[in-house]
Amino acid sequence: MNPRFITLISIVAAAALYRVLPHPVNFTPVGAIALFAGAKFADKYLALAVTLCAMFVADLFLGFYNSMAFVYAGIAAMVAIGFWLRNNNSLSKTIIATLAGSAAFYLLSNLGVWMMTDMYPHTAAGLVTNYLAAIPFLQNSLISNLLFVGLFFGAFHLLENKFSQLRLQNSQQNNLQAQ
Repeated sequence: MNPRFITLISIVAAAALYRVLPHPVNFTPVGAIALFAGAKFADKYLALAVTLCAMFVADLFLGFYNSMAFVYAGIAAMVAIGFWLRNNNSLSKTIIATLAGSAAFYLLSNLGVWMMTDMYPHTAAGLVTNYLAAIPFLQNSLISNLLFVGLFFGAFHLLENKFSQLRLQNSQQNNLQAQ
């Protein structure tokens, strides 16, 4: 348990807690957690496990739902997009990753709503209607992802600069580059 790992776990846990507090619809740090974990945890599997566990713990309080597997797949996709940021961490690439992650989550989670509920007919027209109806949710999720990604990545960058023990060791950096 090194200081970097403890700090990363603390950030993910604190952000996951936000999900169970009152907030505007789809305005949570969940997507940002996924991108951040994918980019910052030295171990890819740990990044995915920590993110999905944080989601699951929040869902224990919020309740389970029919399209949960699709939501978790969307979060997993965002963690995978975060992997791309490991060695490509610039502002423009972080914004691209945030937009791509938001789109992946939108497509997967709303596919789940269409497939697992009777809200829309299970036809091509029903799927299109489903996606169109979900645009306001996409807007909130995109704004919150951009905001929280900036907050998490920016704050952690400042912490790494201030506290050298939070920086990756050479062996960890080599491991990230090899992955």
